[in-house]
Amino acid sequence: MFCRQLTWILASAAILAAIGAEPLKIRGTAFANWWRIGETVCFKGDRPIPESDRIRVKVTDVTGKPVFTGEVGGREFNEKGWRWLPPSPGYFEAEFFRSGSVNGDVAEQYRFRVYKQDRHTKKYSLAGDTQIPVTKHPFGVATPTRPVAEISPVFGMSPHFGRYRDFLPLSRLVGFRGIRVHYIDWAKLEKEKGVWNWKALDEFMKLAREYGYSEEDITLNLMGTPRWASTRPDATWINICIQEYKTVIPKQMEDWRNFIRAVMRRYPGVKKYELWNEPHLIGYSCFWSDSVENFVALLKAGYETVKAENPDAVVHLGGIGMRYLPFYRELLKLGGDRYYDVLPMHGSWVQMAPFRRMEKQFGRKSKPWLSSEWHAMLLRASFPWPSEPMQTRNMLCDFLNQVRQGAQEVDFFCIVNAPNFEKECLPWMKKFDPGSASHVSGLFRKTPFLAPRYQALAWHVLSDLVRGKLTVHDGFRFGDGKDQCGILLSSDAGELLIFWTEGEKPVRIDRELANIVAASVVCEADGRPVSRPAEMTLAPEFYYIARNPDRKLLAAAKGRGAEVLIPQGKALPLSHEMHGNYLPGKLFDAKLELTAAGRRAPRMALAEKVVCDASARAGEIAGFFSVALDRENFELYAELEDAVHHPVPGEAPWKGDSIQFAFDGGGKGLAGDRIEFVLTLDREGRAGVVKNFAAPLGGDLPERYTPANEPMRTAAVAGERRNGRTVYRLRLPVSELYPLTVPPNGTLRFSLLANNNDGSGRAYYREWASGIGGEKSPAEYGDLTVLQPARELLKGRPFRPFRQGADQRLAATANGYRVDAGAIGRKDAAGVAVSVGNLLPNASYRLTFRARGTAQLEVVSFAGAPRIDLVKRTSLKPEWQTFEAVLTLPEGRNAASLNFFAWEQPGVFFEVSDISLTPY
Repeated sequence: MFCRQLTWILASAAILAAIGAEPLKIRGTAFANWWRIGETVCFKGDRPIPESDRIRVKVTDVTGKPVFTGEVGGREFNEKGWRWLPPSPGYFEAEFFRSGSVNGDVAEQYRFRVYKQDRHTKKYSLAGDTQIPVTKHPFGVATPTRPVAEISPVFGMSPHFGRYRDFLPLSRLVGFRGIRVHYIDWAKLEKEKGVWNWKALDEFMKLAREYGYSEEDITLNLMGTPRWASTRPDATWINICIQEYKTVIPKQMEDWRNFIRAVMRRYPGVKKYELWNEPHLIGYSCFWSDSVENFVALLKAGYETVKAENPDAVVHLGGIGMRYLPFYRELLKLGGDRYYDVLPMHGSWVQMAPFRRMEKQFGRKSKPWLSSEWHAMLLRASFPWPSEPMQTRNMLCDFLNQVRQGAQEVDFFCIVNAPNFEKECLPWMKKFDPGSASHVSGLFRKTPFLAPRYQALAWHVLSDLVRGKLTVHDGFRFGDGKDQCGILLSSDAGELLIFWTEGEKPVRIDRELANIVAASVVCEADGRPVSRPAEMTLAPEFYYIARNPDRKLLAAAKGRGAEVLIPQGKALPLSHEMHGNYLPGKLFDAKLELTAAGRRAPRMALAEKVVCDASARAGEIAGFFSVALDRENFELYAELEDAVHHPVPGEAPWKGDSIQFAFDGGGKGLAGDRIEFVLTLDREGRAGVVKNFAAPLGGDLPERYTPANEPMRTAAVAGERRNGRTVYRLRLPVSELYPLTVPPNGTLRFSLLANNNDGSGRAYYREWASGIGGEKSPAEYGDLTVLQPARELLKGRPFRPFRQGADQRLAATANGYRVDAGAIGRKDAAGVAVSVGNLLPNASYRLTFRARGTAQLEVVSFAGAPRIDLVKRTSLKPEWQTFEAVLTLPEGRNAASLNFFAWEQPGVFFEVSDISLTPY
């Protein structure tokens, strides 16, 4: 991809060189190249051209398919410009070609420079400098945007405050309701104590009102300790994007309180305040470089100040993301949840389940949540770069996934790209500095002119079709291959069915789906109408919107209830809270009776109780399960104490007494990759198993494989009721788990639950791990690792310096080692290491140790390439801290080294003690 894009850029640059240093610049006459339907699109030059010259124009859609071609003479172009009346709404791109005195593309260029920061000096240096040519002029044609008050509250935005003169008028083209202003910089507002500069914020509030935004729909994100107030005033360097002195607690908390009071009193109509941005453990967020304890103190002071000024005001925690769970755990431990009303999330593809589970673990009540910085279309040099339609569809699914989980508001980040940083810059960024934090995330491009991206038109269409509360209903799958998908939405404006194909080639609409949308008004994502929906072809990567689909046909659809809100290839953060072991071998003999090894197999208890229907009466159940795996079969034994056995025959056996279990087939935590089963025992003692969901196979045709919801003839299953106990036994060929392939000794991502129904409904279930009974979320599954003999693997192993010849002092202590770093230079480290052998390839091992000191400690294993980061750089404390990590060996490796070190840190010390490595 990089080579193709670079070739195009170099070819365009050659055109620019040929036409001179000051080429003709062409601009649309409408603000941001955005016209209303019925208006004439017009582009003009920035200077006259010879009347004998001619301008040829080619208009295409987002795929490059020609929509219109035309030509205009020099005289007419000078007087009127090029003019065109679009036949429909949509996203378009215009290219201009000149002939006569100058021949070729009408192109212009802008300068793109990349600056790279030195990790040690914190200084930036120029890493790359180039010229980026632009030949295409994107423009949009859309329906009028409704007034702000008529737009659903779920459509919010999270722009950078400094770009308010751009984002306010641009946002009114798209259609948003709320504004989370990121961020109101205390250090700029009160640069000197008591000296306030309200100019920019006053202007923003005035313009926001003029564009129709109510102060009640504005959230002010407050942060940024001034240097005069900071506990670290000498930390003047920029940490990624912010001076570090701004990211710590103030010396006097009253200064923070005074800042909040001043803002609230100046803008009394604002009722929502987000206190700080992305706090994390030290070293994990550039916006907070202080302790969790100090953040809780800051949050407490801010919360109490806000409530004292206005008891009805709403306090938001500084937004956090999926990788912030360790911080959230510490926050809950310290009682920090008492000092906010709403939990804001940041990032994309947010999953609330791990946060809710952690709150439950600490006995805390869950707060309402919203997405205050949704990275809807953020791209970096290190990311894949999807097409505009594919990114639009992925962001639609992400948005609906958040709404389905109860997000009150989803704030789009952000409205317009940073100056001189557009999507075409990413190949150069990847070349110059692939690890840069710079990004492309705007609905509109900024350079060399304001213009919409395809996503801006799509978001305008969606926000225009929704009114009031948006509700996400069932998902659907259509067609023989089930690759045609749909999701039903409803709001005060009516129902919408959004549908698409997951295939890679154009496909004729499935007959069932065609009948559902035949009488509907259907459009593409950007508003382009579809003339005959029942005969349409679904293009890959695109989605379509049908208004008021046939509700009766939808209710009877065969694929109703399917999970379709799936990120395109993006892995989700995986939970590792639940862990168990499987037996390598067999639980049963040929008659499905437990062998001696099976009776000794590890037992995983079904401890967690989840209520489904509080009105359904049912007695208590308890139980356990054991698992075995070899190259041929997966075996499961489950035993439950259950006084009343009440199965429910039919298409929903999980509503009765039964076992559900599932595997993550892709290891990414995606619902569409799961393989899920239901194990039953009827009143006559006949056991059965159903595969009720199967991950896509692609083009593979595995043997001994049963598609979902078809009779399973490959499984051996038995069960019985005995003395108030229910027993299930299952042997399943591993081919039935396809596309899941588990290497010998590898880890299974697995979950299991037992349903309880005593006759009045599915009352509750008990589970091991999660992700089955409620939201389908393989990210919440647990880890099953191979059973190994319990032993200490480091016993008798000699420790050695991490780097031979490094300037350090290594001394043995009672239960470990102390490392004192000397004059450690660049690309050097002080540390201690140990090697261990006789390990199982693909198996997992638990590392535990204690550490203290002044260093920032890293723990890395080298078991082949790439290295395995067990503990990322962590600041140690004077008191002992306990660490735990899991080492999973790569395929074909039976040995590893453990390395504890401080990289490029002269003069520090650390101690490690009680180091243990055992089978996991």
